[in-house]
Amino acid sequence: LRNDSGIIASSSLSRSQFVLRDNVMTLVYWLFVIGVVEFLAASIDTFLWNWTIKKQTYRMSVSLFKSLAQRRIPYLDSHQAIQLNAKLFDNIAKIEKGIGIEFLILIATITGIFGCLITSFAVNWKLTMVMLFLIPLVIGSSLVFSKLTANETVYELKTYAKAGQIVQEAFSSLRTVLSFNGAKFEQKRYDKELAPTRWGGIRQGALFGVFIGWISLITYIVYATGFIFGVLLMTEKNRKTFTISDILIVVSIISQCLGFFSFIGPFVQAFSEARGAAASVFRLIDEGKDENINEAEVWEDNTEFRCNINGDIEFHNVNFHYPSRKDAPVLCNLSVIARAGQTTALVGSSGCGKLSSKQQAAC
Repeated sequence: LRNDSGIIASSSLSRSQFVLRDNVMTLVYWLFVIGVVEFLAASIDTFLWNWTIKKQTYRMSVSLFKSLAQRRIPYLDSHQAIQLNAKLFDNIAKIEKGIGIEFLILIATITGIFGCLITSFAVNWKLTMVMLFLIPLVIGSSLVFSKLTANETVYELKTYAKAGQIVQEAFSSLRTVLSFNGAKFEQKRYDKELAPTRWGGIRQGALFGVFIGWISLITYIVYATGFIFGVLLMTEKNRKTFTISDILIVVSIISQCLGFFSFIGPFVQAFSEARGAAASVFRLIDEGKDENINEAEVWEDNTEFRCNINGDIEFHNVNFHYPSRKDAPVLCNLSVIARAGQTTALVGSSGCGKLSSKQQAAC
């Protein structure tokens, strides 16, 4: 009898193991299929999105370059080249970052948040409502962190722009700097503008560390709150409908949802920066249709350029200053005659206005 009962127990146990294995392997196969489908969908989605964004930013860059290339001389005198260069490259890069993969991740994150909330409410709405009071803490901390980080980033970019402008000025007129022995002076100016960036990087690192610690604290508070209130809700009446597995599911889902909320801040900040950069880019593109600041026939293919001028060029008491530097006159009562067929030389020290005179004659 013992033998028979042992055989019966062993056979029933092995039969249950086979059933459990079949059920588990069925779920494994389904999870594998879902993983393959998700991999293919994510790959195709990312490829198509990147391809579309690259086409859009390429068209923006070409349109912006065509708009800036037809500007008249007074407009270029009143707008520094480094500013236009920043619009052409830095702003386009911000737009590409704001509407690129990060925007796609933002959409996926928001979708994941709604999915987590719906699933959690379906499992147990009471425990979900109790744990949702932590969401404002996560959202508020993410927004504050994003704002502080954005301020530090803007300050750092402005500082680098000032330092870069000093470098551009020094190297564009390097002969003048060397002739007046101003290398040490320019180096001191560069060091003065570059020094604050070090403390900006330190502050950014400290803010990031504080934010990571705060998110970890919120995560532990979520687990503690979920288990405490979950046990309180597991009364004798609800024991059959609300089990410990339901508590684990709700706590895990809400923790993942709060993690999604903590990721939203940087992506929203990147999207906001892209909107701000796009405003100035589209404004410059639209200015390409303004006839007051643009040359009329720059991009027309049927335009014929004829240069058949034969005559003298005379300057008589010419006074000139750039619109961007009205307090610094370049030419003062200049009088000169350049005879046709003869070579006329403009001789003088660096910065006396030789190039400006040549540009005025070309205009």
